[in-house]
Amino acid sequence: MQQPLVSVILPTYNRLRFLPAAVDSVLAQTLTSWELLIADDGSDRETLDYLQSLEELSQVRVLRLPHTGNPGAARNAALRVARGEYVAFLDSDDSWMPTKLAVQVRALRASADCRWSYTDHVRIDAAGNSIDWQRNPSRTLPEGNIVEALLQLRAGTPTPTIVAERALIEAAGGFDERQELHEDYDLWLRLALLSKVLVVAQPLSCVRRHDEHFSGGTVRNFQARLQIFAKIQGRVPASLLRRERARQAGGLACAYASARDGAGVRRTIATSWSYSWRSWHWHVACSRALLRACVPPRLVSLVRQVRH
Repeated sequence: MQQPLVSVILPTYNRLRFLPAAVDSVLAQTLTSWELLIADDGSDRETLDYLQSLEELSQVRVLRLPHTGNPGAARNAALRVARGEYVAFLDSDDSWMPTKLAVQVRALRASADCRWSYTDHVRIDAAGNSIDWQRNPSRTLPEGNIVEALLQLRAGTPTPTIVAERALIEAAGGFDERQELHEDYDLWLRLALLSKVLVVAQPLSCVRRHDEHFSGGTVRNFQARLQIFAKIQGRVPASLLRRERARQAGGLACAYASARDGAGVRRTIATSWSYSWRSWHWHVACSRALLRACVPPRLVSLVRQVRH
């Protein structure tokens, strides 16, 4: 096959329930110069049989990897063999509209100062029905320099909405395989530090919400974001980073309190004090976390009943 314009990277692990719809949405693209690199993270026989049937297609390549449970490692394996000028990311439970790649690549080629792009999207449930009303209303579609918007979690950039120059992704270092959660958000931040971003305000991607997501509890979510923020110290304005780290630390303390982990609350306060003491948000969150961690669960339940 001639060198493709776009390399589509799709990691999967035992997602046969949704995987065919994701693959079909690539096959239906109106832009035809693409290669599909499916990085299989050690799936079972049934999924492998389906993937083997796809290898008859000249534009599809299946990478059979040992199971690690690390999405960043699977995506990096595909990035290492990608040949396209651009890279598009698709998760095995999501899908695209037929014009997604054509519209997004055309927009990127017309914008000399933007080397990556994302689109609007629609949320769907496991059956494919729209649940767009569940989207966070505070998420927006900022354009240009979006480092601050990303740090403040105001930019809606799900993985299947992203297309970027392969050279830009390589310059950013690809996915950090040490980042066990939010590895995509981590990479988008590093892309934003290198280039402005272009927004296509059309809903060209479908992001599915269901009970099989690779994710973690709230404690892990906050820990992962704090890990990301610690890595970019010195690359963003100190005051901005300090404020957002304090917010995440306050959230982590509250998450520990919800899990009735008083030691986790105290540890979070001790380790985040140096960069959070200026933040009123941190003080309020940690005070609540300490109170909740110390108050007996029955009393908390009683207070909730009275308030209700």
